Amino acid sequence: MEEGGTTKVKYQKPLVYNQHLPYAEHIENEAKELLENIKKNLSVALQKHELKRGCIYWTNQLQCYLRTYGYQFSKEDHVKLIKLLYELVTMPGLEAQLVRAWCYILIKLLKKPKLLSRDDLVLSWRPLFVLVQEVFYSKHQQLGVVLYSSGLSDAVNSLLKEARIYFPVETTKEVMEEWRPLMCPFDMTMLEGCNALAEFLPIILKPEEIDLGYKLWFDEFMTLWIKCDSYPHWEDYLFRLFTRLSWELPGHPNWNPFIRQIFTRILRSFNIPVGASGWGRAITDQTHSYDPVDAATLIVGMMGGDSEALASLSKLMLALDSYYHPSNHGKHTRSLLSFMKELTECFVERLHRERFAKPDWRPQVPAPFRLTENDIDKFVDCMLPSLQQAMFAKAHFITAAIAMQNLALLRPERVLPDLLEKTYVALETLTEPHQLVSSLQCMTAVSRTLLSNSDRFPEGRGHFFSLLFLCLPGIDPNDFRKTIAVSVFLSASISLVPLVDCSDCIDHHNMTETEKELCQLSRQFEDFVVQFLDRCFALVEKCSLEQVTGLDRTVSNSHKNVHETMVGNSVAGSIQGTLTQCSPQIFQVALDKLFRFASSHVFESEIAGQLCADMCSAAGKVNAEKTLKLFIPHCTSIINRILEDPEQRESEHPDTDLVWNLQLLAQMMATRGIALLSHAESIIECLLKCVDLKNKTAAGYAAKALRSALNTLSQIYPLEARSINKEFSMSPKEHFYINDWAKAGDIHRLKMDWHVSTEAELELVDRIFEEFLEPEMTRLNAFMNGELLEREDLNRRLSLINALIGGAACYLSPWDGEQLMKGCNPSCVPLRRKPLIYRVVAKEPPEKFSRKKLAEFCHNITEYILAHCEDDTNSQLTLIKIIRALLGNNGITKHEIDGRWASYRATKRSLEDKLHGNKRHLRMLLVARVQIQHEMRMGEFLSSTLTQLHFDLMMDLFKMSTSHYTQIRMRSQSALTYLVDNYLYSCRQMLPHVVPLLANDPAVSHEQFKGALYVLNLPHFASMVVHNASMMEMVLPAIAKADHSEKRSIVKLIGIVLHGYAKRHDSLCLRVKVTDDVIKTAANLYKSMSDEEIQKGQENMENESKKRLQAYYNVTDELAELSESQQLQWRFVEIATTFLVLSIHHQEPLPAKAVKAIVNGMVHDALAVRKICIKGLVCILWQQKRKTKRIPIDLQQQGVDVATKTTVQPGEREDTKWLTYDKDRLPKTAAEWDSFPFVDKTHWGYYSWPKVLYTYAPFAEQPKLDRVADEMSELERPIYDAFMSKYFVDKFVSFLSMEEQKGKDSFDNDRYVVFKRLFNNFGDTFLHHFKPHLEKLGTDKQENNQRCACEIITGMISGSKHWNFDMVCELREFLEPLLKEMLKAVTLETIEDWAKFGFHVSANRDPRRVSWVLELLMDSPLTGNASAFHDTSRLYILQSAICQQEWRVGNLLHKLLDYLQLHFAHQFKNVRNSIGSMLQFITFFDTPLCLLSYNVKVATVVDMFMGSAQKAVSLLHEDPESTKEEIKACKTALYWITDKLTKSLIQITPDIIKLFAALLSLLVREEDEELIMLLKGGARLLSHAKLSDDCIKMVLFVTHQIIEQDVWKVTLFALNMLQILIFENFFMFQPYVEDIQHLLLARLQDNTIEVRELAANAISGLVRCKFIQSVDQLQVVFSKLSISKIQRRNKSADNPDAPEEQNQLVKRHAGVLGLSALVGACPYTVPEWLPSVLDHISDHLRDPAPIQATVKKVMSDFKRTHHDNWQNHKMKFTEEQLTSLSDLLVSPSYYA
Repeated sequence: MEEGGTTKVKYQKPLVYNQHLPYAEHIENEAKELLENIKKNLSVALQKHELKRGCIYWTNQLQCYLRTYGYQFSKEDHVKLIKLLYELVTMPGLEAQLVRAWCYILIKLLKKPKLLSRDDLVLSWRPLFVLVQEVFYSKHQQLGVVLYSSGLSDAVNSLLKEARIYFPVETTKEVMEEWRPLMCPFDMTMLEGCNALAEFLPIILKPEEIDLGYKLWFDEFMTLWIKCDSYPHWEDYLFRLFTRLSWELPGHPNWNPFIRQIFTRILRSFNIPVGASGWGRAITDQTHSYDPVDAATLIVGMMGGDSEALASLSKLMLALDSYYHPSNHGKHTRSLLSFMKELTECFVERLHRERFAKPDWRPQVPAPFRLTENDIDKFVDCMLPSLQQAMFAKAHFITAAIAMQNLALLRPERVLPDLLEKTYVALETLTEPHQLVSSLQCMTAVSRTLLSNSDRFPEGRGHFFSLLFLCLPGIDPNDFRKTIAVSVFLSASISLVPLVDCSDCIDHHNMTETEKELCQLSRQFEDFVVQFLDRCFALVEKCSLEQVTGLDRTVSNSHKNVHETMVGNSVAGSIQGTLTQCSPQIFQVALDKLFRFASSHVFESEIAGQLCADMCSAAGKVNAEKTLKLFIPHCTSIINRILEDPEQRESEHPDTDLVWNLQLLAQMMATRGIALLSHAESIIECLLKCVDLKNKTAAGYAAKALRSALNTLSQIYPLEARSINKEFSMSPKEHFYINDWAKAGDIHRLKMDWHVSTEAELELVDRIFEEFLEPEMTRLNAFMNGELLEREDLNRRLSLINALIGGAACYLSPWDGEQLMKGCNPSCVPLRRKPLIYRVVAKEPPEKFSRKKLAEFCHNITEYILAHCEDDTNSQLTLIKIIRALLGNNGITKHEIDGRWASYRATKRSLEDKLHGNKRHLRMLLVARVQIQHEMRMGEFLSSTLTQLHFDLMMDLFKMSTSHYTQIRMRSQSALTYLVDNYLYSCRQMLPHVVPLLANDPAVSHEQFKGALYVLNLPHFASMVVHNASMMEMVLPAIAKADHSEKRSIVKLIGIVLHGYAKRHDSLCLRVKVTDDVIKTAANLYKSMSDEEIQKGQENMENESKKRLQAYYNVTDELAELSESQQLQWRFVEIATTFLVLSIHHQEPLPAKAVKAIVNGMVHDALAVRKICIKGLVCILWQQKRKTKRIPIDLQQQGVDVATKTTVQPGEREDTKWLTYDKDRLPKTAAEWDSFPFVDKTHWGYYSWPKVLYTYAPFAEQPKLDRVADEMSELERPIYDAFMSKYFVDKFVSFLSMEEQKGKDSFDNDRYVVFKRLFNNFGDTFLHHFKPHLEKLGTDKQENNQRCACEIITGMISGSKHWNFDMVCELREFLEPLLKEMLKAVTLETIEDWAKFGFHVSANRDPRRVSWVLELLMDSPLTGNASAFHDTSRLYILQSAICQQEWRVGNLLHKLLDYLQLHFAHQFKNVRNSIGSMLQFITFFDTPLCLLSYNVKVATVVDMFMGSAQKAVSLLHEDPESTKEEIKACKTALYWITDKLTKSLIQITPDIIKLFAALLSLLVREEDEELIMLLKGGARLLSHAKLSDDCIKMVLFVTHQIIEQDVWKVTLFALNMLQILIFENFFMFQPYVEDIQHLLLARLQDNTIEVRELAANAISGLVRCKFIQSVDQLQVVFSKLSISKIQRRNKSADNPDAPEEQNQLVKRHAGVLGLSALVGACPYTVPEWLPSVLDHISDHLRDPAPIQATVKKVMSDFKRTHHDNWQNHKMKFTEEQLTSLSDLLVSPSYYA
């Protein structure tokens, strides 16, 4: 209980870091007050229907609250806020900008599912489904009537992922009913359906709810996924769904039956290069890649219990092992490394979930399925060999380091020894930098595991000292990558270890032998620090710019600076980390060494000086008192001594000693404020002399010193970041530091020590202001009153003021005042909140130095300089910095915060313990995170109050944004971009001052005009304009009239502005209605308001909507006038027209004036204007489209059993036959046409039936089409009048038929849609005007005329969808003869246009509706006496049309097949190719996925070809002319097979394999190039196909058949195909290992040497990927063969070798080839058996050919592949073996 008897609120999950802030006691009340205001004001704003001001402001504050306090609210408030945001996001009609912003807030609220269970929160899925449909699948968006800027789709997707866990239990059933009918595998709706199912189906259910979850769909979808093997686009969605299931519901289902298929697909998805040259996958082949995250998650999710997943993963990694070797770098490397990393990440995450995570309401892994210790061992063992190779990859080796880190967390005793050995080797051979960098990357990643006190690898800590000393030579100024790698390793590892000498405490603690040894070794820490500093000093001395020539510096300055900056930062960081961890004694030694080095050298300031100063500053940040005591007296005394010479003060080139000591002094100021107090007098006295120095560099360092001093005096910051919360000054006898190695910090006991400014420190700040700031302000005031001041002096004084303001930014409190709201409607809720606490105020600055007074002074001096010194660019640049500091810096900038976050995340990722989790971070990381939390509060500016003074300063920036000088414009615009994002309504207040500069007025200069355009293109300005109707009214016409200049730069800039506005343009929300659910939820958040208040709010909202609507009408009217203006140049007419078209809105019809302007623009002289207007007319015609009436179809009357219509049986069923094309059942009268149940979408019914299926009502019940002018609406009249005008139509068609860009014109979709909508909306009213043009254009041979006619006709036919029977017949009567003639005149340039014709007239149309078009195209497509081009074009057009009908035209496909069979042996190659492509579509629907009843089966086509193939093979050696026709038919078959393998849903069937095997025998016809090319191409494609079990059996069967034919060329092809097929279907072939091994062993003794060598190569590859694992057995077999005796006999011409002798030679060669294959299977390793095999092979060096050549080749290959790592490999051989090997590998000397 709290005081007063109130119950303490239990918060969800407050941000734990807040409790360590120095002002933590104030945070709870601050959070409570802010949350109360958020709830209250959100509730009031929404109940009063105020979305655009109050709701936006306070939802932004909610986002700030979550970022600042975490989930510091009750569960009740948490649920209420989620429900409110969910209602807001799913409220219809909102602007995309609001939806996107609120989505991200809602995502944050839902981000921690463990805080809320489904008992606490249930979210309906349907409102989110409506939003998803609108964003991703809206027709409005496709047409351009609704525009969404980037980011919305990502936001909605992310929200769906977080929200679905709270969908109700019934969701699965409801979602399946919703999307099952869309799942036609041949239709694009399958994508939509599978995507929706993958995203919406809930997985996480309670055990008692599982029957209502995945069991409703798993078997069905898994069958669908397995049977579809050609990787359609929708497969990814199912794979993602399975991934979610395996991860979110562990232990369910039983994955073992599908393991082989899953792992085969994952292996194939890596697209590994397999096979010899010419056998790899081509770019055009079907390739597919799973996301490595999904693949890894699925595999790890399936593990546990009796799952086969882990065993299969071991096989997969063995198969991929050689591809991880650095020598095998390729396109696959990145995906393989990512896969490995994700596997280890997922495994660690799952283990954490099972053993260390706190259980919550979500399903836990059942005990029988949890990972055991044995599982962990197996996982590490299967991953480690590949990882040990991958760590040296040529690229992406950081990915391998992360994987190494994860494995080390699991089993350090297996991972670390080998890694340490490799690292020692790399450290000893510094000549191989890549090896060293890669090793150190991995060592950095595992450093925490290595140094932790683990029972698994206790000896790990003993390696620390060796690694430290061995690393030091890696600090090399000549190799920046090596230096950075060493620095990062030292920083990471030393941050884990207190550098305290514990050698004296051995007798004072009870410790193990290992700990005693570590204590003894700890005496080396001091030596290490000394040597480390020596290496760093050497680096500093060699990095000096004085070491390189001026020419080198000029040539490579920028590149050099980037590298040296990175090196400097990393080395300085490692020194600071080292000194932080040092005991006081070691620190003193280091400090003395640093001081001696810095005080005895003088460095140039750019590189070496900066690096040395940073090193000294690092010591100051660790122990400021000791460091400053040495450095400040030294630096100030030297500076004072030098400045005693008056010439030094006035010199432009002062003594380098002066600059160096000023630089060092400046860095020393950035330490601790309290330590500066004792040196204040000497510092101020010294700097007073320096700020007036003539040399800019020296004066700049003086200003920097003051800035650093003010910063350290006034800021709040941690004073230390040690690895433990104890001082290292404590004796090791009292505290045993060895136990603190790699110790995790305790977030609840950090014991942070903060610097909080004392009154004495702030008084010193005031004194610095008095001594330095006030005199400068006084001098500048005198300057404004007329005193002369040189520009250099002016800039120096302004720079000093900038440094002083920036340094004391935290001390200078922001000022408050009245919010500027000019031109803005007042809000019903306050739009301000209290600033966040970010300091413990001891005192405020004097009034004269307050931020407000300084801002007023800055405004005055800016105005003066702009008025009197406009060409003083340096001063203006400095003023921009001052204004930015005053308005946007409370002590830290956003850029600095982002940098801190990036550094923190990188360090955290490197040293995080992901296994144990629970924020077990190192203490230094926790301290850094708390510091970031403080800095985030300090940098929180969101929606700050904009007062008049703020606005005046922003206007000063705007004036400089329109300066004559480019650099000033750029810097001021950058500052404006940063500031306007933080101050409420700042853009709106500035805009009226920007727009007048666009006017074509002599008073507006070129630079002002250009600057105004740049300002309008700033992101915040552009976003505000396109999302506000009144701002659009002000800005868009002004841009369209901005024909100020014809300069190329201006024209280009206007184009950029236009593109930027178009890109950001979202459809405005003209009519807003806050739903009753939102109001109810808002009232529940705080309290309900009276009906009168709600009603008044609704009236206010309606009034605002009317104002928006009026502004919308005003801007469209003005843009319409401008687009028809004769005074504007065409370019600005284009801009006006573009803005007008962008303004078309889905909620409000475009006014008649604008419609007329767009219609007239379609015949404008400028092509660009015409094209834009055509796009606009598409949208207008869509707006004017009248709603057609639809009626439900009586499915029972059509033969569908209503009781069982929801039964899932995909395919061609009896109850779908009524949807298919049947020429005998077509409507033949008007009455039949009216009553005919047309179903235009092809997917309905194929997979399952929807609850209700609709068709269009009869013509009489539809909106009237044949209207006259008086029946048109006001908005339709301009279109009607234009197209009823013969003059307009003639001109329009003449423009459409003009050539735009020679050789690049193509079918224009927008033009087609215009005609489609015209004839859809107005019927055949305009047909008579287009007929003469079509008759003329249709018979013209000109490309552009044909294309124009094609577009018009396509639009006509598509637009006739709702015409009555007579109108369709009239259209057919006109077009049919015309089309026949036009199809004869198709040219090469227009073939694609006519393909689009076929596509569009048939797409989404019932085949019965366009039957006349299909029959026309089916009519004798192959004339036989025409050219090859004519026949191929006819087939191409026919295919384009008929493809859109998918499965519904089976009768036509059977008819077409019968027709094409007569032409299989067509004389022209191109025609045969087209026939093959058409056959692919004809057989497309024969899949194991679905029933096949009335479409063509693959087996039918195979039977048609098999006869020709068998005859061609049987007469293979006869006269080629006798089988000429059969060979042509075989070529057609090969074209079909090739298309089948690349385009079909099912790649391969046993029938196709059987046919191809028969065709393969034709390889002997080498004279027929086309046939050989087709056979090779088909073989290559087939070898990469995915096979089912039936196909594998057929492959093995036909391979045996081919081998029995004993045709060596055919056998070679078969073996090549077989070895690739095995790898591509690795897991599917596992049951057939023995059969394949026997087959290859038999071929190893083939009489043809080429076959033997290929068989050996296949064996080698299969052994290498561990498909064949019986190496010992093979070794015995090969050894036995290799010793087959060859009886040598005398040869003569009359006595050739006897068959027996040749057979023995073949056997012996087979044995040697087999042994060589075993050697080749180990290209990067030396197994135990390999030396003896090599020894055996070497015995055959003197054997006869071809054995001798085989031996030499295998030895040469062995030498090449094992050369890089020979020092390790040779350890596996005996001395005798090495000698023998050397004799073979080293050529004898000529002089021997």
